[in-house]
Amino acid sequence: MNDEPGATGHPSPEGDDTDRTVLRPEATSGGDETRTTYRPRATPPLASDEEGATHLAGRPTGTSPAGSPASLPPVVRVDDVPRARPGMPAEGGRPRFHTPEQRFVAPDPQTPRQRGGVPVRAILAWAMAVILVGVGAGFVYVRWFRQTQDDLATKVPENSASAKVKVLRGDEVVRQYLTALAAGDPDTALALAQSSGTGSQRVVTRRAYAVSLRQAPITDIDVPRAGDNATEIPASYSLGGTRVTTNYRVAKQDNGSWLLTKATVTFRPVGTAVDHLPLLVNGVSVNWENALELLPGRYVMSTGLTYLAYPASNTLTVPHLNYPDSSDHQITPSLTPAGRSAFIEAARRSLDVCVSRRELSPANCPFSVESAPGLVPGSPRWSIDSDTIGAANPALSASDQSVAQVTVNLNLRLRTEYRGGGTSNQPVNVNTTVSGAMTGSSSTGIRLEWRIN
Repeated sequence: MNDEPGATGHPSPEGDDTDRTVLRPEATSGGDETRTTYRPRATPPLASDEEGATHLAGRPTGTSPAGSPASLPPVVRVDDVPRARPGMPAEGGRPRFHTPEQRFVAPDPQTPRQRGGVPVRAILAWAMAVILVGVGAGFVYVRWFRQTQDDLATKVPENSASAKVKVLRGDEVVRQYLTALAAGDPDTALALAQSSGTGSQRVVTRRAYAVSLRQAPITDIDVPRAGDNATEIPASYSLGGTRVTTNYRVAKQDNGSWLLTKATVTFRPVGTAVDHLPLLVNGVSVNWENALELLPGRYVMSTGLTYLAYPASNTLTVPHLNYPDSSDHQITPSLTPAGRSAFIEAARRSLDVCVSRRELSPANCPFSVESAPGLVPGSPRWSIDSDTIGAANPALSASDQSVAQVTVNLNLRLRTEYRGGGTSNQPVNVNTTVSGAMTGSSSTGIRLEWRIN
């Protein structure tokens, strides 16, 4: 073999720059053949590290083959580095080797981040955005989605039906109006007119108008064909068996549809001294002060009381719409037969109580006598010879139509005693008026008042 340094196939004795090893020939036992082995070069001691320097086990420093630089350290294998183990004695009171924990340097403590202030501008921006969105949503809901319902008793309904369906002839709108009334559909009838008046519409509801149809149904409707531009439409029909012939006024709208100029007439109930009495029209309670809008039909007045009523003569029949803008309807209440009986019964019971009083002038009684000298207290005795109460015909007071009254003659007798044994038995004739409110429902609830004429 060619051992000349630098010869081909033999590494340089100075070592390989790549793996930092030294090539040394060694003889193998049992033969003459020389084999080249590779050993690491010893690492020189670290500068200024005398006491705690790390020396690799192996060949001493400076024993590298001739010609190899002593400054080049050999490659250190991991197995050649001694490791600290538990229980291993330390030299000089400190470990022989530096451990990773001893070489660790704690990082500088970081200053905690300070939390920023309240983002006022961001909060205000979000609040403004929420307000704008809410206002916009409310406007959209109110404008397009909210549904309202009007009170027909206080507001004239809009002509919603006529807005949906066009009636292209004047005679046809009159025919539809009367047909709706005959069918008990006042809502459709009201919608076929331009106006329904400004009075209360409590009596033109379905329930109230049904009472009118029971009293006077509308039948035999006849509306002849009229001219294309006619504004007066003749019509005839039966109302409660009575034939009605009249004209209805119609008007053409901008959209080409025809409507009645009005669908109701206005009546105001009037009466004298009726403030204390209830008023029901077709079973619906109304106020005396309010004007009423009425459709063609019949309207029955009632009080809802037992002893007071509005007679049949007070019933109002509206055959057509040809009335002034507002008309008065006079209403006069009367005492019912049950009311008359209850009043007479209450008057007789009150008189019986009065004559049982042992006084010359008992309070709230139809008789009174002046006292005489020597009268024995408690001695007066009253009795009835005859009276006209049973044949009396009470009526309602002109000053208050809720109060019944009657004037009667009483033939009484008074017996008295005097000191010393004297007695007196004398007749007493009285003309008296008895009155009482009749808004109750029983004779015992009638409070009577007696007045001597």
